[in-house]
Amino acid sequence: MESNVTFISGLPRCRSAWLTTYAIAHGAVAIHEPTRFTHPELIIDTFKEHGSPLVFAGHDLVCNYSHLKDKGKWIIIQRDVSDVQNTLDDRLNEDVLSHYREQISEAVLDGALLIDYQDLNTFDAIKQVHRAIFESTESFNSIRADTLNGFNIEPHYEKYMDKEKKISEFFNE
Repeated sequence: MESNVTFISGLPRCRSAWLTTYAIAHGAVAIHEPTRFTHPELIIDTFKEHGSPLVFAGHDLVCNYSHLKDKGKWIIIQRDVSDVQNTLDDRLNEDVLSHYREQISEAVLDGALLIDYQDLNTFDAIKQVHRAIFESTESFNSIRADTLNGFNIEPHYEKYMDKEKKISEFFNE
């Protein structure tokens, strides 16, 4: 297992995009939803000599847990399924949900750090995540964490935009 590699996952809408931004702001090399672009193992091989922590975050990672479980540390963000379903309409069907639950359960049984979604608004939970990624809390910055917590980080903001609006108008609202 690579000691400087951390996987952050859970159900969709688990704040993995926010946690990616958090890790980058504190000096990690972090990639959100890496399996959309390439396999994490290729990235690990490229960056393992870099020295900085390497963070992969996204709900898709937990679907590959059995293949990736020995490649790094795991943080699982636990969120109530009904909250997730409300944000995804009907895209989270029972088969997909069952697979997520199995992989999340296996990760937790294997010793993954389990963080409650609601607790990510507290410094204690953010410090736990920080310690897991950076292996200490020396670089934890409460002002930076609080500032980032105020951001609405949404990786797919464009799908909610009116197609007639320009991106600059969207951000100035």
